[in-house]
Amino acid sequence: MRILLFVLILTLNAFFAAGEVALVSASRSRLKTAADQGNVGAQMALGLIANPERLLSVSQVGLTATSLGLGWAGEETVYELIIGLLNPLITPATDQLIHVGSFVVAFLLISFLHIILAEVIPKNLALEKSDRVAMLLAPPFLVFAKISAPFVFIVERAAAGATRALGFTKGGEGSGGHSAEELKFIVRTSRVEGHLQAFEEAAISKLLELEN
Repeated sequence: MRILLFVLILTLNAFFAAGEVALVSASRSRLKTAADQGNVGAQMALGLIANPERLLSVSQVGLTATSLGLGWAGEETVYELIIGLLNPLITPATDQLIHVGSFVVAFLLISFLHIILAEVIPKNLALEKSDRVAMLLAPPFLVFAKISAPFVFIVERAAAGATRALGFTKGGEGSGGHSAEELKFIVRTSRVEGHLQAFEEAAISKLLELEN
């Protein structure tokens, strides 16, 4: 039973990790196109990314809860399995050593599974297929956002208060769009990745230089 619970929590952690990355990195223009064509997942994704602060708070609540759950369900389960396998070797002389060693192995194994299966792989998939993953995960993500709304509200207010106390304000530097040089970099990257032709890159760059 505890193993099934561990697998479930691991899956939920992967869901929140992939959902956060996909929704943050998805192309709004492609989501808008899909939403205009009646794609419900795209419509929900656009609603979520319209408030990035809320989105990050929701994903962080989910990730924190599942990470704590992994530590509770996973380490204890693996620890008991290892102790069960090594039970014939336990003597008064080896008891403490085996228990400490089993705990360390359980911690390292759970940490490895957590990082690889619940973080790195889902995030890599979300980066590679961000639009598709965003549209797929947006509906359940939105359901969780509504369920966790009271707790997320408290988290947001606490984070906003701490941010103000540190002297930062919302909407500061970095939130006002892109400069001409940043736009050129985006266009150049798009051309390198095959989304634009060379003449399109040149034309857009010339337009951005009209001021000169």
